[in-house]
Amino acid sequence: MLREEMIEILVISGLEGVASLQGTLRLQNILEHGFRGYGNMSDRELAAEIEARGLNRAADASEDMHALADDDTEVTHLLEQCKEELHDW
Repeated sequence: MLREEMIEILVISGLEGVASLQGTLRLQNILEHGFRGYGNMSDRELAAEIEARGLNRAADASEDMHALADDDTEVTHLLEQCKEELHDW
């Protein structure tokens, strides 16, 4: 998974969680003690945070969506190549 995707998953999860008591307590802790930011974490730290929050399914879904997009791009490229070869033939 790309770094930007991990950060996006964590940010969305954090925003969604603010409405819950646990989210409110986390926000209070951030306001009192600060937060270094996901952008300042290593890829390993981001992955550990995703796992600790149980967001692996969201991360897997994100990877699946990117894989599908890559497959579509590859298929489109192959179709264009076939069209060029038929045109040249």
